[in-house]
Amino acid sequence: MTDLRNRYWGFELSGVEYKLIFEKENMGFVRFANKNKDIFYLDPSPFLNTVKPEIYVLEKCSAPPAGKLIEAIVRETEDKYDLNKNIVEKTLVKYVIDWKITDPNKLRTNLTIKDEFLNYVSAPIPRSISNFEDLANCLALSVISAPQLTEMEKGGINSVVLGESNMRGQWAAIKKIMSIVPNEFKKPTSRQYYKLLEDDSRPKPVNCCEVNLTYFNITNVPVHIPLPFEMKFNPVASYKENLENYLPLARAFMIDALLFQPEIPEVMQKKMENTIYDLINNIVSNNLISHTPDIGSIIPKLTTSYARLDFKLNSTSNDLNEGKELWESLMGDTETNSSNSRKLDTNKLLELTCDENMLYMDIINLKDIGIDLTFENIKKKTSIMEWKFEETLEKLKIKGRIYYLSNDKIGLIDFK
Repeated sequence: MTDLRNRYWGFELSGVEYKLIFEKENMGFVRFANKNKDIFYLDPSPFLNTVKPEIYVLEKCSAPPAGKLIEAIVRETEDKYDLNKNIVEKTLVKYVIDWKITDPNKLRTNLTIKDEFLNYVSAPIPRSISNFEDLANCLALSVISAPQLTEMEKGGINSVVLGESNMRGQWAAIKKIMSIVPNEFKKPTSRQYYKLLEDDSRPKPVNCCEVNLTYFNITNVPVHIPLPFEMKFNPVASYKENLENYLPLARAFMIDALLFQPEIPEVMQKKMENTIYDLINNIVSNNLISHTPDIGSIIPKLTTSYARLDFKLNSTSNDLNEGKELWESLMGDTETNSSNSRKLDTNKLLELTCDENMLYMDIINLKDIGIDLTFENIKKKTSIMEWKFEETLEKLKIKGRIYYLSNDKIGLIDFK
């Protein structure tokens, strides 16, 4: 497998990377060369360092944000020469007087289109089944992840493959599909982290922005997508060669998608909250449930992941609707096909501990007296001990009492 930072052939590059390498000047993703943040490189993507022998130096202007796609306005350039192991190396120094953020969409080329990507990730699934489109979409979302919206929670999507214990063939096929994920993203030091798990561990890499965990038949870890894979998959021989041939193009689509960090506009927040209520009503209508849903995160994560799948800078109501409909479809299929003997008691799953109930009541009281529900305000005012606070707050989110907004704000769910 090609190293992510050592891709040279055109078919290995994403559309944005190709444009920035071969067609654009003074444009790229910021990577600082020093601690003062006044010297930087412009890379074709956060996953591929530039090979151009050039460097940018700021002149009397603010530093651009690290990792963002910018266009630099260059006043002048000069060549500088250094002797390195008896070899004279030339570097083009570019002096920057200003810069502006650029939309990656303006650079994309249709090297790979969405439908082709969906065909790739859904190759093992028989097209004859009624929910084929839903399963293709949920696998696509698991691959392209979800952006981080707040410092309180990592981005990423957690999913669980559900079915009887003899589903080793389906699990092997999922592993084959997930080989699209570069090896670099399987390291805890990566900003995007992916892991396939057969136990209930919950890795929490410190430096990651997005964490994507896919579980096999584990019911007690909070997830965003249940994957009901009771059906018989296509024979591996029928799609193996196509997967291997198409891998570079599918990965290029994935890399382009990861460049987008869609947000949820403030005008959508009320609709999002109402949708979370609908989701809760769906869950509590079942006495037993096949998995542990991360209730407060499902709608924000699926909404922004759908937006990323379409290369959007902002989520739309349509993305929210698609996320809701996908989850409801998967939930219905999962509950219909799962054995009751393996299901969890819904009431016990949603029941609050003493600490959780105390924090929940504190948040309700803060809202009632008009105090903004921010992470810091709640932390200062609650009677929960500080060392318990973050874990207890996360449990309230998982159990559907709160959800996270941007700017470290917290939304309250009136759970009755």
